[in-house]
Amino acid sequence: MIRIPYSSSPAIFAWELANEPRPMSHRPAYASWIARQAKLIRSLDPNHMVTVGSEGRTPYPEAGVDVVADHEHADFMT
Repeated sequence: MIRIPYSSSPAIFAWELANEPRPMSHRPAYASWIARQAKLIRSLDPNHMVTVGSEGRTPYPEAGVDVVADHEHADFMT
């Protein structure tokens, strides 16, 4: 069996930070978390993209989702 690190694997498309996260009323902490996690992942794996995993626009303003702002540190939107 040949083993290679995930950072070198062609089977990995991207790293997703979370599955449909909703910051609710914690937008500043959420934005900071995204920036820190994206930076950490890129330091460990510069070969793959990073995405937030946002569900995109939602009809629920209380969810605190801002699609454009949330992806400032991501490579693409899912």
